[in-house]
Amino acid sequence: MPSQGLPLPKDWIERWSLERKRLPENNLDRDHRTVGAKLGVALRRFGAPFQAYDLRHAWAVRTIHIGLPDTVAARMMGHSVAIHTRTYHHWITRRDQQQAVDAALARRSQSGTPAVSDP
Repeated sequence: MPSQGLPLPKDWIERWSLERKRLPENNLDRDHRTVGAKLGVALRRFGAPFQAYDLRHAWAVRTIHIGLPDTVAARMMGHSVAIHTRTYHHWITRRDQQQAVDAALARRSQSGTPAVSDP
């Protein structure tokens, strides 16, 4: 079964009425480069200010920002965790790191897990 990337963030489904959109016919039995090339042609035809791979990269980076496990994101993108990490983790900024730490600390405090004490 082909892998599938879901809209992230989820509210985009409602925001752009994605559940009511009819996707064009697409042969997913082709390799991702062929599918991407077809999408690129369509994006240029519509005058989009980005390329097909920009959408893929942006989606991958959002999975990192929301804390989706690399194994899940890589599977949804149809590649290995090693490729996912090598390709996308260089986009993690200092701000992203701080947000991840803040979110982890907030989850810990909500769960009542005690803080690790200094030695």
